[in-house]
Amino acid sequence: MTFIEVVGNVTEDGKLDAQLPAGVPPGPISVTVWVESEEDLADKAQWDESFKQSQDMLIRMAKEALEEDAAGLTMDFDPDIDFEKPSS
Repeated sequence: MTFIEVVGNVTEDGKLDAQLPAGVPPGPISVTVWVESEEDLADKAQWDESFKQSQDMLIRMAKEALEEDAAGLTMDFDPDIDFEKPSS
């Protein structure tokens, strides 16, 4: 079994409006529809706005990090070696 994400919309008359990716073979399928709640949509809008407002700061921080790395002020970090995992 292969899972393929298909994104689309449900029309006012209850029909699914979506395009399958190229190469999907003909045959039976099972469709699961995930409907975002009003709360989910509001949360998504809030996150989108927060990220939109923080773009300038993120760009400045990224430039600063690149400058520090170019100046040799950073250290290599390997999370598999340098990070102590919490015990279960």
